Amino acid sequence: MKQGPKDQDQDQERGVKTAPFWPDWRAKGERGSRAEQSLRAKAFANPEDAVGFGKGDNAKKFLRTDPDVERVRRIHLNDLENIVPFLFIGFFYSFSGVSLSTALLHYRIFFASRIFHTVSYLIPLPQPSRGLAWFVGYLATFSMVYKLVMVSLSMS
Repeated sequence: MKQGPKDQDQDQERGVKTAPFWPDWRAKGERGSRAEQSLRAKAFANPEDAVGFGKGDNAKKFLRTDPDVERVRRIHLNDLENIVPFLFIGFFYSFSGVSLSTALLHYRIFFASRIFHTVSYLIPLPQPSRGLAWFVGYLATFSMVYKLVMVSLSMS
């Protein structure tokens, strides 16, 4: 069934309302990945987490750092440093009067850059792949900030 212009506008509007939260949903999935990696490696940062694998001195051997668990932890922390500001800026950007397609383009670029950043961190791909992925996401966020500043200056 072919969509009319009104249906397409509703789809785009729905996309703009949910798109800023795509990276947040991805980051929430990473928390499960980190727990899974800790269980697989039997390496825990907290004593209460290691108790399930032994008591007393036996549990202490599971209190260690594992390079794979640390890699996933660093990915998660990096996402928090980038996604939280993007969510805040994206919320206000959605109401700044930009076209729906422009807003979706910014959201999709940021989301794709974070996915590529995570993949390049996990595999790991050689630099500058991870740095370029971060920079593309940063440019998308900076572009939205620039638009918000221009809108606010034009209102005063």
